[in-house]
Amino acid sequence: MNKIVRFATERQPEVQPQDKATVLDSLRSTGICPDLFESLEARALIGQEKYGVMLQTDNGRNAMADSYQEGLDLVMYLRQADLEGKPRAGALLMRAIALTEAIKSELEQYE
Repeated sequence: MNKIVRFATERQPEVQPQDKATVLDSLRSTGICPDLFESLEARALIGQEKYGVMLQTDNGRNAMADSYQEGLDLVMYLRQADLEGKPRAGALLMRAIALTEAIKSELEQYE
């Protein structure tokens, strides 16, 4: 199995809670995605239920590998929506593919 397929499939270690601000707090303070913030906050609470802590840096996991796995899932979901005839799903799918390929390139470079 090549390293990229390994990044796509390997389970990451359990989250190691840190005494740090959360990634959500960082997003709140920068104000870079105000239209998404309410949804991001709701997702962060689900993550807290699942992992016992909201997302923090230096938590023992590879954030780029997590991003790659989530990107692969996004590609699959958008292809499903496209096949189901959802408007603009095809265009969104192409953007998701491009982003996921960019993450893959990053992983290939430094891992």
